[in-house]
Amino acid sequence: MGQRQTRQKVDKGLKLYHARKTEQAVHEWKRVLSKVKEQRLRFEVLGHLAQVYGEWGFAREKMHYAVQQMDIASDLESDELKSESYLNLAISNERLCEYHKSLSYARHSLATAMSSGVGSSKLGYVYLALAASNLGFSSFKDSLENLEKAVKMAIEAEDQMLECEAYGCLGNVYKCLKDYDRALKFYVRARELIRCRGQDWPPRLKTQAYLNMATAYRSMRKLDMAMDCGEPPKHGPKEMNMTFDPNGGLLGHVERVRGLPYPFDCVRDGSGIYERLLPCVDLGA
Repeated sequence: MGQRQTRQKVDKGLKLYHARKTEQAVHEWKRVLSKVKEQRLRFEVLGHLAQVYGEWGFAREKMHYAVQQMDIASDLESDELKSESYLNLAISNERLCEYHKSLSYARHSLATAMSSGVGSSKLGYVYLALAASNLGFSSFKDSLENLEKAVKMAIEAEDQMLECEAYGCLGNVYKCLKDYDRALKFYVRARELIRCRGQDWPPRLKTQAYLNMATAYRSMRKLDMAMDCGEPPKHGPKEMNMTFDPNGGLLGHVERVRGLPYPFDCVRDGSGIYERLLPCVDLGA
């Protein structure tokens, strides 16, 4: 298959993906993958497949494609490609609750991203992965610091999808600390980005945004409001296979802070992170 024809088929898969015909897109990319020889193009196709399987909630399949990406990045000796591969490995291991591995891969991704000079948007996703990994260890302060950087980079790059994911993760941190008022502010901000900005959002983000709000309202005993948020958008069969709590076993870490009289005290010490981010999320909710 010629490179030009291969490029056309990859682009066809992207059009199908953006048209929400995800299974057809995956079928197209897998056909291309079995024939493409050019390494960078092959890396790109593997990245698309890793992204889709991650959105479907299939972390092991995402890892499978990320490992193949790493082989190509190592052969090409490209720090930029290594950073993306490490990031996909970090995300898939975090979803599998392999937090030691996830944190290690995220740190490698950050180091290679810094050396390759990637843009703010890509670097923001690395900080998001670091935050999620730290949350797995209940390292709340480290998680908040990384999320603050992710939000700043999302705003700088005008990447609303990254901004939405960062607010969702910020809400998860405060939910684990049982500070539901603050968690809800971030969840509402993520929901507002999806509802009001007119961007074409992946079904995973839409579903998670409403589920997060429902969980926060339920924890605050506002059951009617929880019910209003509890009907996620309908998606295709594969999308419904996603893990509805992308943090997997992270919610079990709430038990670690049950004995604290004031859970937020463990990250209050001079960080001021919530106060610095407050102007971004003060929606009057």
